[in-house]
Amino acid sequence: MNQSRAFKLCPLSTCPHFEELALHFDSTNRGIDNFFRKECPKFESTQKLKTFVLMDPIKNQIVGFFSSTVGLLTQNVKKDDGTYKVDTPYINLAYFAIDKEYQGTGIGRALMMEFFSMCMVIALYTGVQLIYLESVDESVNFYKRLGYELLHKDATPEAYQKFGNDTRNIQFPMLRKISDLIADGHSPYIDNVLPIDVEK
Repeated sequence: MNQSRAFKLCPLSTCPHFEELALHFDSTNRGIDNFFRKECPKFESTQKLKTFVLMDPIKNQIVGFFSSTVGLLTQNVKKDDGTYKVDTPYINLAYFAIDKEYQGTGIGRALMMEFFSMCMVIALYTGVQLIYLESVDESVNFYKRLGYELLHKDATPEAYQKFGNDTRNIQFPMLRKISDLIADGHSPYIDNVLPIDVEK
């Protein structure tokens, strides 16, 4: 039976007792968990990444988090008169994880929907065209269900594994186009009615 719960999404900088709470966060991916506990605050303080933390206020527990930044994706584009390098501005979803206790409950999808809404606002003001991420092997299908596509279509975990390759340490670049988000009905949550005190 579905149960409606209120979770709180807050910037890392406003998350009380983060260091203590982060020790109990377990996504089952050691690399992601180590980053979250040890490196995430450093990246936050130097403005290299911005992190948002999803809290369960009833249990006072971190449910999930994501870290993002911006960048340029350089791709080779073939045209009739040759091949050109094209730079596309993107939002980099550097980290995204849910605690194992909450995995499979729909929280990951809900958190990604919130991230999409944030991206729509950023795209509206800056013109970024893509969301870019590098997925661990076990998360590729999760991202596919949310509309992401592999940058290299044939470079799937299964394709590597078919030839006996261990994919646990391979990252799989994936994209989600802002134009596709718009086509799917996502929109920025902006209130364009501004109460302004006008001086006479």
